[in-house]
Amino acid sequence: MIDENWSEFMDQVIEDSLTNKPEAVDGYWCDDCDIFIAGDEYDEQPSYECGSCGEQFLREDSYSGDNHQCPSCMKFASKLVDIACPECISGELREYQAYENSNGEWVEKL
Repeated sequence: MIDENWSEFMDQVIEDSLTNKPEAVDGYWCDDCDIFIAGDEYDEQPSYECGSCGEQFLREDSYSGDNHQCPSCMKFASKLVDIACPECISGELREYQAYENSNGEWVEKL
């Protein structure tokens, strides 16, 4: 009797896990700092590094707010990455599809 109930229970668990999958979200993943950023929460922007003073910054943080001029020394900087991570700045984001598991962690869509 117990084995029969257990088998039915496990069949239901498997069926629920296959039919109740959370919806995948398009976004970006940073391999350098291991974070996921949903696509609607971030506007793609490059990051730069100043050859004079060494400061790393996002385009929106540049001297004028829209170029690659260092906010500290106002000299022009070199691009580090095309789509920069807003957390670690030097990490490059890659497109990623993920879903949020029951622990609140982002997991890659398989």
